[in-house]
Amino acid sequence: MRTYAAYIKDSDLLYHSSSGGMFLAASMAILSQGGYIVASEYEVDTQSVQYQVYSKFEDVKKASGSKYIQSDSSNMIQSVLNIVKQDKNVLVVGTPCQIAAIKKTILFYNISDEKVFYIDLLCHGVPSPGFWKRYIHYLEKKYNGKVERVDFKDKRNGWIYPFAYVRINNQDIDIRKYDSLYYKDLISRPCCYECRFSSLNRTGDLSIGDLWGAERIVPDFYQKNGVSVVLVNTKKGECLFKMMDSYIMKVEIKTDDAMQQCLKFPVKKPSNRDEFWTEINRNFEKTFYKYTKTGIVKKGVNKIRRILHLQK
Repeated sequence: MRTYAAYIKDSDLLYHSSSGGMFLAASMAILSQGGYIVASEYEVDTQSVQYQVYSKFEDVKKASGSKYIQSDSSNMIQSVLNIVKQDKNVLVVGTPCQIAAIKKTILFYNISDEKVFYIDLLCHGVPSPGFWKRYIHYLEKKYNGKVERVDFKDKRNGWIYPFAYVRINNQDIDIRKYDSLYYKDLISRPCCYECRFSSLNRTGDLSIGDLWGAERIVPDFYQKNGVSVVLVNTKKGECLFKMMDSYIMKVEIKTDDAMQQCLKFPVKKPSNRDEFWTEINRNFEKTFYKYTKTGIVKKGVNKIRRILHLQK
């Protein structure tokens, strides 16, 4: 395994990526050879994350960005199998468990995956899609309109302090309280607390995610709009990463410098998770407020942090 800090050269693509733009760079590399991309995008019509097959870069950009909801991968495996049978290169991007499922299925059918390139995402657990839909319903009722857009990681305040919002009636509604429940591990799926993929033994040829602490780890390389960590796990991963060379800037780093929770152990189930879900099922709005209210002091600290970041 070799580990890199990297970001995409195109400043506009970097700004609109969730971290350093590695998904888009890998997609460009595969598409340039006539291949396909299998990845997930947020669908406003269904308020869910669905897997799609892409052959054009303009369409691939719809799949860029973080999605803090479990994706529906029911058609993912069949899509990959169909492309493999065409003897075309295909890039498959997903959580480690999704990548493991695809690899297992391809093996079951005794099909060669020589031209399948796998990227797994550094995953901290996937939130319940049912909870998300209830939250959307609550927001649409509160603001008397339909959600027109969702962005979990807008970089208007920079990469380190992302702004999460939904757009209703042309107004951007802050949803960072939803994020706070995610980072408290209260809304992750039960299986995430026992995830066997939370280690350096990765399922993808490449693993990608945010390189938190990049300003300290690679100060001369740091970009305020995002830096990715890339784990090169296999020979195929080396090949793919080489194909991405013309699209990215990169520097090798120590794997130890890039270590984060999801590379060592699963998220821990909070002691109050069962209580939280019992209360949510009784009264969503009241419980949501109870578990996301922010004290005056904490609000002040967060505001100061945002100001200091903007002055850097």
